Amino acid sequence: TQLMAFVKSKFVVGDDAARGHLLVYQFLSHCGMAVAAEHEVEEVIEAHISSKRVLSDAVMQRLHGTFWSQGGRCFVENNMTEALKYFNYSLSLSPQTSLSKPDY
Repeated sequence: TQLMAFVKSKFVVGDDAARGHLLVYQFLSHCGMAVAAEHEVEEVIEAHISSKRVLSDAVMQRLHGTFWSQGGRCFVENNMTEALKYFNYSLSLSPQTSLSKPDY
């Protein structure tokens, strides 16, 4: 936990903060600490959605790649609930669009 706090303290602002969270997320995921890893991801998504932190295209691509990779692994393992969770994380980062009637 001290290591995670140290890493996040080195990445404080904007994209750097998101990179810090992503680094911590990847470490926690690798160590099998799924709940803590999800917390890191949800912090980044919440900050992005609430416009507290606007993410650069490079960070967005890295996050999308990470989520789709993790979702793909879960899909191959036939763990659809987890796969959908990661695909939904990716979708949460995309601009919200109306899915109602198309404009013609």
